[in-house]
Amino acid sequence: MNLQNLEDLIRASWDNSIRLLNESVANYRMGNFATSGFLAIASIEELGKFQALDKIWFYGPHLGLMGPHDQLDTDDLEFINQTILNDHIFKQHSSFRDEFFQDWARRFYESATQKEVEEDRQKFIYADVIKGRRDYRVSFPGQIHKSEAAKYINLISKHLLEQAKYVREGIVNYDQEFVNEMLLSKKFVTFLESINL
Repeated sequence: MNLQNLEDLIRASWDNSIRLLNESVANYRMGNFATSGFLAIASIEELGKFQALDKIWFYGPHLGLMGPHDQLDTDDLEFINQTILNDHIFKQHSSFRDEFFQDWARRFYESATQKEVEEDRQKFIYADVIKGRRDYRVSFPGQIHKSEAAKYINLISKHLLEQAKYVREGIVNYDQEFVNEMLLSKKFVTFLESINL
């Protein structure tokens, strides 16, 4: 993988996150709450991948960790990502915007990576036997309540609305211009505002 591959993957991760969100909302409106919840979690994960890869793409060359034609394997990417996540190095090479980004990104992804998310993912896909307070019961995706799916759809749509506001106010400016353009798009913001479930 080189920088061009990485940039293409960043674009694909963003586009896929938005596609999954669209499909999640469509399934929710059709009453397919388990499918909707699963797709919303997948959308959050793809957005997380976009954020992590975008940091690698931006900070890797600045930290002398990669050049435009370097071929990177999985170990290289992991090393770069861990180096960037090191607070000392990150702060050394960051502006106020980047420190602000680091704060809200951490808050968002902490709320989206709890153990509960993995348990819900399993619940959205598989029939299983679950231990309750007093006894065991069978759980299957057809029993999922709409509020369980709405929780994840609202999490990502509110996050994206917050980012749209920050881009509009000049607080945040993504290095990937297509992201700024989408977040400034009235059509996209209207879609996000219509989601509030």
